[in-house]
Amino acid sequence: MKMLILLLALSLSYTITANPKCGSTTREIIGKDTVEITIECNKSGDWTIWREVNGELHDSIKSFYSNGAKKQLSIFKYGKEHGVRQGWTRNGFLSGSQPYRDGKPYGRHEEWYSQGKPKQVTHFNDDGHKHGLEETWREDGTRQDSVFYVNGKMAESMSYYSNGKPRVHERVDEDFKLVTGTSWDPKGKITGTIRNGSGTWVIYSDDAKLVSRETYKNGKRIQSVNLKTP
Repeated sequence: MKMLILLLALSLSYTITANPKCGSTTREIIGKDTVEITIECNKSGDWTIWREVNGELHDSIKSFYSNGAKKQLSIFKYGKEHGVRQGWTRNGFLSGSQPYRDGKPYGRHEEWYSQGKPKQVTHFNDDGHKHGLEETWREDGTRQDSVFYVNGKMAESMSYYSNGKPRVHERVDEDFKLVTGTSWDPKGKITGTIRNGSGTWVIYSDDAKLVSRETYKNGKRIQSVNLKTP
């Protein structure tokens, strides 16, 4: 009971303060445990407060902007991240939500731009590996990439230009060798194909400012030549 009361007392001090004591560490001995609460600040005035029990991160790590607005929250359980990590923009919009269990990511991880526009969604299995669909969007709301993972390994991906037209589709094997692929120019014209690990395609960068011609054989790239943008 005494230890519980002391922990609760420490929790009360483990809150937002208008004038954080940068570089300070408060140490308490509770039974056989050493509990330390540390506050650190960066050059921009943002600051972070965290707790360690016997040298291991425990409880929440809280970060704040210089204006006192919350920046990030992570939860640890005896050295391992265990809980939902959340982040916020300076103007208070939620920028990320990622669950962790026993130090590993799991489930649906989400990131947002300001005003709540989606930025990225990733799925993890119980072993902490990416598994399933990962999608990424540009800030203007257009889809940028769709990638499918199997137990941490990319299996297939599709990327898009900002005008919505497909840019590159590729499928790889377990050794990450290219099996099949198709490339397009920004107007939607096919610029090359890979079949059974072999072939040549012309790849445009996401902004279509860079172009390269790549040749594959047995799943491996054997040549890459930079080209002038049409």
